Amino acid sequence: NEVKRCVTGRSDLIHLDVMDGQFVPTKTFDHVKIKELRPLTVIPFDTHLMINDPVKHVKDYINAGSDIVTVHAEVTDESSFGEIHDILKQHQVGVGFAINPDTELPEWSYKFLSSLDQLIVMSVVPGKSGQKYIEETHSKMSRLNSILKEHNFSGCIEADGGVNLENIGSVFADGARAFVGGGAIVGQQDVRSAIKDFRNAVLKSRRRMLLDKANQLGGSDLVNKWIGLHVIGAKQEEIKKIAQESGYL
Repeated sequence: NEVKRCVTGRSDLIHLDVMDGQFVPTKTFDHVKIKELRPLTVIPFDTHLMINDPVKHVKDYINAGSDIVTVHAEVTDESSFGEIHDILKQHQVGVGFAINPDTELPEWSYKFLSSLDQLIVMSVVPGKSGQKYIEETHSKMSRLNSILKEHNFSGCIEADGGVNLENIGSVFADGARAFVGGGAIVGQQDVRSAIKDFRNAVLKSRRRMLLDKANQLGGSDLVNKWIGLHVIGAKQEEIKKIAQESGYL
């Protein structure tokens, strides 16, 4: 099954989309299926609850073996999320919060940001696979970054929806550090190769960001010095190529 393919592909997380057919029109599975899957791997289960009244069900997903549980802003308020937050913390399970494409981070959630483990920024309308990445998410991420910094968020931003090999570099540059590959990974014949390609694209984006910073601070001289710190060989040549593409050499 797909979990075994992700294990073979050396995925960092197994992202599990739980849909109840009410919060979103699609229905998938619940905690019973997650409990069945848990013995297959020690890779952390990243459980994304797209369900109504998550406070009523969160303990079921803890008991099923979830390592991170994420609930949506659209079906919680300060009181119910506070209860979910405390239950997850008590059971040493990661706390996640998610917002849909047309949802801004609610002000009541700011008090929880410093203790969140994960913020999922939906870049498609939840409930259907195969959608394209909503481009407005880039500007939304920029707005979010300033809020998160102001409120001492130290967790991980996870991009969910439409992330593929073509856009993962820019999504990383926006601030995301976890990526739900969906069909771009599990839909491929060779999952391990797909995950490797994703990681390489992220690495290239990270190197480009470092080169941008070096150029801002010291122009081409600092860029050359930074490149020179790397062992001569394939790695240095890859970095040189990125610098040339950016017009720094």
